[in-house]
Amino acid sequence: MPYGLYSLSLSYMKNQNKSKCKKYDGPTIGERQNDAGDAGGQKKSSFRAKEKFSTPTSHEMINLREIQNLYSSNLFRLQIEELLDNVRIKEKYKNKFNDWYLKLNNNINLMEKLKPTNVCIIGAYSIGTTIGPSATIDIKMEIPSEFISKNDDEYTKQHTAYLNYVASIIHDDIVSEKSLTGDSSCPKLMLTPTGTLSKYIKVLVHFVSSVDSIKIDEANNLSIEMLKNYPSIIDGIKLLKIWLYQRQPRNLTSTFNGHCLTMFMIYLLKKNKINRYMSSNQVIRNFWINLSMSDWSNNGISLANSDEIKHKIIFYHQFDDCVFIDSTGNHNIAQSLTKMNYEWIKNQAKLAIECLDNNVINNFHVLFMTPVKFYINYDHLLIIDGKNQSQLDDIISTLKKGFNNRIDEIFIMPKQVANNESMENMQNKIYIGIRLNPYTSLNIIERGPTANDPEAIEFKNFWGDKSELRRFQDGDVCEVVCWEKAKTLADRRMICQKITAYLLKNKFNISKNEFTYIGNESDEFLMLKKMKIKHFSNGTGEEAALQVINVFSELQNELLSLTNLPLSIKSVDGTSGALRYTDVFPPLATIYKTKFKYAPAIDAVINLSSSNKWPKEIEAFRKTKIGFYIEISNCLRREYNLKTKVLTNGIIVFKCGFIFRLVIAEDKEIVLLKQINNNGVIEYKNNDESIEMEKKLFHLPKLCSALHALHLQKSSFGPTCCLVKRWLSAHLIDDFYIPEIVVELIVAYVYLSPQPYEPVHMPQAGFMRCLEFFSSHQWKTEPIIVNLNNQITNEEIITIQNHFATLNREESLPYLFISTPYDHLSSMWTINSPNKMILQRVSLLAKETLKLVDIQFNEGIKFNWRPMFKSPTNDYDVLIHLKDEFNSKRYQSFDLDDDSVDEETWHPYKQHTEEEIPLVEFDPVECYLKELRTAYGDIALFFHDKYGGSMIGVLIKPFAMVEKKFQISNVNYRKLYDNDKLILNLPAIIEDFTIIGRDLVDDVKLQTKLY
Repeated sequence: MPYGLYSLSLSYMKNQNKSKCKKYDGPTIGERQNDAGDAGGQKKSSFRAKEKFSTPTSHEMINLREIQNLYSSNLFRLQIEELLDNVRIKEKYKNKFNDWYLKLNNNINLMEKLKPTNVCIIGAYSIGTTIGPSATIDIKMEIPSEFISKNDDEYTKQHTAYLNYVASIIHDDIVSEKSLTGDSSCPKLMLTPTGTLSKYIKVLVHFVSSVDSIKIDEANNLSIEMLKNYPSIIDGIKLLKIWLYQRQPRNLTSTFNGHCLTMFMIYLLKKNKINRYMSSNQVIRNFWINLSMSDWSNNGISLANSDEIKHKIIFYHQFDDCVFIDSTGNHNIAQSLTKMNYEWIKNQAKLAIECLDNNVINNFHVLFMTPVKFYINYDHLLIIDGKNQSQLDDIISTLKKGFNNRIDEIFIMPKQVANNESMENMQNKIYIGIRLNPYTSLNIIERGPTANDPEAIEFKNFWGDKSELRRFQDGDVCEVVCWEKAKTLADRRMICQKITAYLLKNKFNISKNEFTYIGNESDEFLMLKKMKIKHFSNGTGEEAALQVINVFSELQNELLSLTNLPLSIKSVDGTSGALRYTDVFPPLATIYKTKFKYAPAIDAVINLSSSNKWPKEIEAFRKTKIGFYIEISNCLRREYNLKTKVLTNGIIVFKCGFIFRLVIAEDKEIVLLKQINNNGVIEYKNNDESIEMEKKLFHLPKLCSALHALHLQKSSFGPTCCLVKRWLSAHLIDDFYIPEIVVELIVAYVYLSPQPYEPVHMPQAGFMRCLEFFSSHQWKTEPIIVNLNNQITNEEIITIQNHFATLNREESLPYLFISTPYDHLSSMWTINSPNKMILQRVSLLAKETLKLVDIQFNEGIKFNWRPMFKSPTNDYDVLIHLKDEFNSKRYQSFDLDDDSVDEETWHPYKQHTEEEIPLVEFDPVECYLKELRTAYGDIALFFHDKYGGSMIGVLIKPFAMVEKKFQISNVNYRKLYDNDKLILNLPAIIEDFTIIGRDLVDDVKLQTKLY
């Protein structure tokens, strides 16, 4: 189309814009229709629809909600029944245990001296609440009175001595292993039966004084006997134990254990909070509600009903953190439960209730099937040597005072002692979890009391030389502590580490070498190793992204202010990851010179005001858009003196050292792309080009805005996305296999649905949660509903889930289904990728990564992420090694620690009269990859680390190695073998890899013998 023709078209549109424009009423974006109806037909259809489907009444809505709740309840009940069936101890093992127990009794009865007064089964097994398939059964042995002296100081020694005496009597043909476990003040004997029973049952023997236990046993046994007649409550206890053991180890003395759980259930039964007619899921809901609302640390409870019980509760509060008195009124069931652990279990109960009410997640899986890992649950971890156990309470109180309102929780991980661990070394490491407050943890200044306040002296004494006086804008002169070196957000996220190091050193003389602080070890993968940035602090990318956003905001205002255009600009929306803080390496403002090899662009979409004068043919439409690009470019040059360049598909704008690529979005172009002339009848059908344009120009800007808003609410979201992308790419899975927007939506889902955890505030913790999600998520059977800004209603969620369940049975959905507020049912971002093989590969990699993290955590050392970011290459059939000098992104690689790589200096942007727009996003490696995938994508898969990787891994598809008959359709990529057979011509293909790559390829290596 000649310039005069589209110039005339622009002039005409400009004149028409002055008058009232008629809105285009043809098929619009998002419609999935084959035939275009006229306006009258549409109105008629709408009128008939209103006649046929009237507004539902309130009674009908109530019935619908009841049906939906009934469906959810029935599904939950079926899952519970299946779970209970799986944890039930099989009858054959019960019979074997009964026989074993008789042998043990016979062995004990053979004792000539100091025979136990009584031996009996107690606890969960006696009432049927034992959890299998690997169960622990409790047995009580009463120490004879003649063995116990009246001196309390000798009781522990006598208790341990009698335990060892009984253990020596038990024959080896009955027990295969004997070990001590539990608290050193009252150890227990763990027995492992011989034979096949050892795989499924262990026996924990409790030794008690026969004099003291009689009254308590009789009273509590009467209470426990009540439960045997209530099967739904028995099932509820089993479910709650499963829930509890997913959150903490079994058989811990200082935590809320199974015995405490059972007794609290009896308490609720006595108080009529639960009853025998409730189902098991109603029982557990009421249990969680009452536990979350309880206050045992201030207002204890009791199973006894005597008049003196209130006074006894007050009495016990003087000695114990928590008070829950049994039926006798003389024993505190929660005696060993610390206040910290009690508050933690209360919070877990509160989270469980929220989880039950969450329709987006698989609440059954989250509550009962997902273990809560300590190092994933907290933002920061502090590991102290066990020799400081005696100072632990003081350390915790001092840290709480120092952190002040920077944290929401600090929690000591309960220690589970291995059965073969000596009693002296029960606490060799102390693990402390810290959850940050997202609003105050990043503050550089800790503001104390005013100088004339009496508390100022205490503040100054606490902080010592770190405290100083400062005058604030409101005129107050206050004591403050300032952490001045925290320049970037990455630094500010670790202020709590600096506080910890200072307090431990100055208050307890614990140096940095004597403790381990974990929180930001993975940040190194978001930093440029061999890039020295002048006069700009760039931590993990947030500062660079903010600079991009500020300059883009200026460009937006400049574009919106342009007046000399045929159609005014209505809005300018960003689509690049840098504009939502999810770009691994956001562009840095600089003067681009010839030595810089890669110049990234920031994409944005321009929306023009409406007009019905656009051409009705696709080619004329596109040439008219080019005319708009020219006009916008001229206006920017003339009015704002910006460097611009017009392309056939957009405008390149150079502003303040950044390169912006602008594209016009007009919904009529989508309609024209869908348009098909079928024998004179105009039809509208989707095609690959229309779908791709619709995604990039209309849906992506909405997602970009929503994800940017999510990062503003949760400041670690962006860096977490970057870490996940970096990790995937490090394992040679680039955005060809998993698009970047899909990764961001998955991370957004993890942030918006954090159950069973609390919301996360650190990138490393968020990254580990994403790894756990990758390792455990059932891609094919569970949809991912990303409810950004809570725009999806409960009714819409149910519709999405029903749609997924229906089409999933027909296998007509992608393997990964993601629903967003802007795309409920089609999962447009995952239609083409990722596929089943890639997702299984990601799940396997995530599992192996978490195994390494778990090992390092148990060893109490700082996380070393290097092994987790290195992908094994021996699985690939062919390796293509690239030359570094032609790898334009080589500076982004994290594997640049050797001295052979020179450090580059990145100078900040300063306006220059001779500055020119560089070659935008020229990446020879990416071009080479595209050519390889186009030419050989039918027979091979190509894997590459897009962030500076120097190698391409090639995996030959298995079917390509199969011998085929000599036919014209089978000749491609093959050579003749054995007269009438064709095999893959791998040597020629490898040679082609080198020829296509030319100077880019350094070496091509065949790793496996394929035939």
